[in-house]
Amino acid sequence: MAFLSLAAIFWYSVLRSQLAEGRAFLNTGRYTEARQPYQQASTLCPICPEARLGLAIVNLHDPAQAGAFEDRLKSLQGTAPDDPHVRIAAGNLAVFQGEPERAIEHYQKAITSDPSAAEAHYRLGIVYQQQGKLPEAEIHYTKALNLADPDPLAYLGQLASLYIELKDYEQVDKTYQKLDSRFILGHQQLALLRRLQGNLPEALDRQRQLVRLLDDPAFAGLPMNQDPWFFETDQARIEFHGLERKRAYAYYSLSTTFYLQGNEGAAQEYLCKARALRDPKEEEVKEVVTYDLRRLATEQPRWKERSEDYWRRFLAPANKHIECTHE
Repeated sequence: MAFLSLAAIFWYSVLRSQLAEGRAFLNTGRYTEARQPYQQASTLCPICPEARLGLAIVNLHDPAQAGAFEDRLKSLQGTAPDDPHVRIAAGNLAVFQGEPERAIEHYQKAITSDPSAAEAHYRLGIVYQQQGKLPEAEIHYTKALNLADPDPLAYLGQLASLYIELKDYEQVDKTYQKLDSRFILGHQQLALLRRLQGNLPEALDRQRQLVRLLDDPAFAGLPMNQDPWFFETDQARIEFHGLERKRAYAYYSLSTTFYLQGNEGAAQEYLCKARALRDPKEEEVKEVVTYDLRRLATEQPRWKERSEDYWRRFLAPANKHIECTHE
């Protein structure tokens, strides 16, 4: 009997450990990593409701199981309406549907349900940043990072983007010092920062590194580089999900920096590389690049004329000034 009691204690201890590990991954939005501990917990206890719910939440965020997201979320809301990660998923859906206030309500309820849910703070910060409530966004990004260990790269990148918006470049640099050098989005954001600061040579170096990483499957395929890139322009919020769109944006951005430096041959080369990708949503990429140039012209007036010239020649609607060999 004593042996059975010890075995039961060990079984229960392992089960609780796996469930805690899965929940910790969910708390920072690391859904892929949460799968294994929840699967192991489910193997130990096939009828464990927490393990089954954890796997259902993981599957909800699995790109390989895309489709019917709303229906699957409704099913989870019926069985676990107060679970913080079900709330977070509902908030994400509300953001997608253009209902930020409803999203805020879901995220706030998730935080109330589980104050350790860093992902809820992070998502809440994004909504506040989109609404222009930058101090509130900073509070929630900071809370998310204080709760997360290690610091998720997406959280650091989003906080850095906020500091760029606030023009607090000292904090941007401090934030980027914490980023993994393989994190591609970090190079893109730091390149934009250096341009805004007037340092074109360093911006060019960062953009070249960005292009090299995007063109290398070993780096572009890393899990840390699979998240979409988000951009706020004067007109809309634009998302780049696929690798080809990210590459098109990187090529265009490098092209603009070469042009600003007077290297029109290299500018044309990377413009043609972007066009060769034949992205069906290339106009969205050009809209973000246009916004970047307008912002640069505001921050660095000495490049205003050159920025406007690039737009007229290469970004204006239906402009085909440069003929590329593939065309």
